[in-house]
Amino acid sequence: MYHLSATLVDGAFLPADHDSFYHARRIIDAIGAPLRMYQFDARIHAPEGSWVTWPWGYDTLMAFAAGAAMSVTRAEDPMSILAFIAPGWVFVNAALFLGVASRLQLSFAARALAMLFFATSPLTQSLHRVGMIDHHYVEYTFVLATLYFGLTWLRNPSVRRHAAALGAVLGAAPAFHNGLF
Repeated sequence: MYHLSATLVDGAFLPADHDSFYHARRIIDAIGAPLRMYQFDARIHAPEGSWVTWPWGYDTLMAFAAGAAMSVTRAEDPMSILAFIAPGWVFVNAALFLGVASRLQLSFAARALAMLFFATSPLTQSLHRVGMIDHHYVEYTFVLATLYFGLTWLRNPSVRRHAAALGAVLGAAPAFHNGLF
């Protein structure tokens, strides 16, 4: 929850940084129709506009999630939802991190120490801070998921569902960051 004072200003939630601002604008524009996520933005690189350089997957998923959360909570400001997704997502990444430690067969003490390092890492804190709407914490998820499912499959390569799970993660990753894999 650090950086809350920089994100919550006069009762309004603001994106944590310039990349988060652009993602927020694109996500909020798409909440009414997430499947119509625009790939060309006439408002950047004036006067001619430009193609959006990152893939559609993250922003589309966030538009669906924000719209659903707004309908359930009756929130009127999508930023009040978007600002807290990354801090909540830390539990997904922590579970994957512990899964990797398990696949590496670390002792309980080593897992606890590794989790302490994960939790106190500036990378973890920065990626999962309030107002972080940029897609980097989800890229981290794909890196951890690739490690987890890759190690799972390598333990017993004859199990097809393990290979399929790894393939699904590797196949989905480019929808969230085209240079990641």
